[in-house]
Amino acid sequence: MAGPVPAQVYREILASGPCVYCGSAAEHVDHVRPLSQGGWEHESNLVPACEACNLSKREKLLDRWVPERVLHGVLASVKVAIEYARVTGAELEM
Repeated sequence: MAGPVPAQVYREILASGPCVYCGSAAEHVDHVRPLSQGGWEHESNLVPACEACNLSKREKLLDRWVPERVLHGVLASVKVAIEYARVTGAELEM
């Protein structure tokens, strides 16, 4: 069920690792599927991201963003891989 995510969950995601899109230090929490594009406010849609990636990605779906960063995200995060497969129709082997 989607709904307000507690601040503690945001802190845990931010501390969970580097930016899933490039490997830099995470400073933001990104909605993999943007809220404006039908994404949900839920832990399963949140990943750590650096400021540059988060501000660059903004409201873009993964198939409309920087391919190299998307590939890094797919390899680094199951959440990103699942969303990429959903957006593109690609079948991913994990």
